[in-house]
Amino acid sequence: MSNKVDFRGKIKKVTKKLLKYLHISNECVTFVDVKIEIIEVMKTSELTAALLNAGCYILRNGSRHDIWFSPTTNCKFPVPRHGAKEIPKGTEKSIKKQAGI
Repeated sequence: MSNKVDFRGKIKKVTKKLLKYLHISNECVTFVDVKIEIIEVMKTSELTAALLNAGCYILRNGSRHDIWFSPTTNCKFPVPRHGAKEIPKGTEKSIKKQAGI
């Protein structure tokens, strides 16, 4: 039995459960006609740069979030300050919508 895992394409993240299953299991794992979607994720610094380019600015700093203002939408919105961590796709989409990007 071969321990090879063949992913046709690049995968940025594989869930911990899948890795644990592939690591522990002695069974053969086969993916047939499975479409793997690559989701591009943004880091906080990249999102901050996009907000600044759109004309948004920081109103105040909180303990874990910054409060931004968008002159396009006249909305205040929080942006998490997670350093080099990636922002979840839904959070990114929500922030961009509130910023009018």
